[in-house]
Amino acid sequence: MAGQVKVTVCGAMGRMGQMVIKAVLGHRDLVLAGAVERPDSPLLGQNIGPLVGDSSLNVVLSSDLKEAARGSDVYIDFTSIESSLKYLAEASEMGLAAVIGTTGLSEAQRENLKKAGEKIPVIWAPNMRVGVNATYKIAAAMAKMMRPEYDLEIVQ
Repeated sequence: MAGQVKVTVCGAMGRMGQMVIKAVLGHRDLVLAGAVERPDSPLLGQNIGPLVGDSSLNVVLSSDLKEAARGSDVYIDFTSIESSLKYLAEASEMGLAAVIGTTGLSEAQRENLKKAGEKIPVIWAPNMRVGVNATYKIAAAMAKMMRPEYDLEIVQ
């Protein structure tokens, strides 16, 4: 079909990545063209079709965005901050549109998104769930209340 948008998903085997893949597969105007996962994934090189419940799908999992997204129109990213910034730089070189769902970017990193947006289409849609935002507000309030000698860390 001529009007289909070719999509590559970064963080493909994560919870959100798999949800995005299923959404792409369920939309007639989209086609899954590539799938990217971190370099230490034991699933690299495998066809992800059986992994996402579609035995007719033939997309090989890669750790290289440039390889996986060859011929794609857009990539959708639900990875870490570091990976998101790396993929954004590569997408900018490739002229590949970006949809980024990574949460927790600093002001400087958000500026990086804006600069990339001058070259390629960029949509940044961080996690907007109430619980996540409440946690950020609580953490900021706690940080203001703590004395400098305290070391505050929130781990997942």
